[in-house]
Amino acid sequence: MDAKFSSDERVIITSNNGSTVSRENFIVWALEEQIKIKTYKSHSNQSLDSFQFSENAQSLAIVLQHEVVVFTISSLDDFKRQVKLAEEEQNILKAPHVQKVAWLRGGWIMVMCFEIDYNPVNVAATRLFLYNVETRQERKWRAWSEHAKNGEIFVSERGDWVAISLRKFIKKNHYATVIQIGNLLRKEEPLEITSLEVKDEVDSISWDWHNNRFAVVSEDEATKKGINVRFVVSFYEIAFKNKSIEIGKIGEIRDNLQNRVVLASNGNFFALYNITEESPEKGKFSLGLISREGKDKGKRTLNFEFTKQNLIVSGMNFFHVDNSGRFILLGTEKGYQIWNFIGEIITKDTLQKNIFDVQWRPRVMTELPEEEERALIESEKEIRKKYEEQDDKRINVLKYEKEAARLQQKQSFLQYIANKN
Repeated sequence: MDAKFSSDERVIITSNNGSTVSRENFIVWALEEQIKIKTYKSHSNQSLDSFQFSENAQSLAIVLQHEVVVFTISSLDDFKRQVKLAEEEQNILKAPHVQKVAWLRGGWIMVMCFEIDYNPVNVAATRLFLYNVETRQERKWRAWSEHAKNGEIFVSERGDWVAISLRKFIKKNHYATVIQIGNLLRKEEPLEITSLEVKDEVDSISWDWHNNRFAVVSEDEATKKGINVRFVVSFYEIAFKNKSIEIGKIGEIRDNLQNRVVLASNGNFFALYNITEESPEKGKFSLGLISREGKDKGKRTLNFEFTKQNLIVSGMNFFHVDNSGRFILLGTEKGYQIWNFIGEIITKDTLQKNIFDVQWRPRVMTELPEEEERALIESEKEIRKKYEEQDDKRINVLKYEKEAARLQQKQSFLQYIANKN
């Protein structure tokens, strides 16, 4: 079971990962009202990534077969009305073989279309474009003549760029990864696109949308034939010069056994980890600090220093950084742990069983008037304590059940003694 929240936590989408043949593989819920809004039966290659909330939680785009359906979800009553409309009355973008979308600002979405069973002889490999769901305006992306099966879309928090990563065939059993970044500050056509090609096999890409940085983990070519493949982590920064995008390399870490990277959104930390099932390094992770700006041959560089290396959580199968960029949530099917980037365990729970998914709650950006926000900050401790107690009781159900059972036994024993006397 997996789930995805809107940023304001009003709407949640749950998925059973296609484990049943029912028509309820995906369910859209109104969370506070605890009612189903809409159910969907999964089709080929569909996952929770097929459901995309806009950043402001006002819209929901759903990728179906050959089309994208867009709903306005600011009002629950209006949302329920829209799902009942006839197809011709809904806001639908017809896009053959659409696979992925991502929200930009101003009502725009980035759309990626490709056939799953790609035949280079008679099928156009990939179609990429930007589409405005309000004005129905379209902006073309640079043509891509290869298959985008492993393609991903990444969006800047400020709305000034959108990026995609695409796999590029080099020769038999060898691929490169191309990262294309579209400049959204320029409104003229064609869309300005800046590219970076990583010639080695890429295992992971992480983006820091707040600070315009990204990191790429690639296999070290020199160790591919050995028993333990080593990985290189390369750090890059996106900069604007005269409203044009430049990609600059700002650091590198070599000789790693962890094959995935994540950048914290506050720009201060990074982590490397390995949750690959077949890897002997599964469960290992390292934490690091980004510090001390310098210059190398006139170019700005940063230092990437480890705070802790090669920590191990046996059986680790998930690893998530919270939206503030301060804490890490990781664990196994039997429990979870929360760490900070210094390498300290904040809390852990090993009483849970059969954990399918654990997520950080979305970080809601307040739009309160200044006076109300100040009052909220002043009463933060009381509010935090109230909800922490509620969350603790929900999270540690087994602990509280044991305490309740122990209290019940004590009361029963005292009652028995009182009756005897």
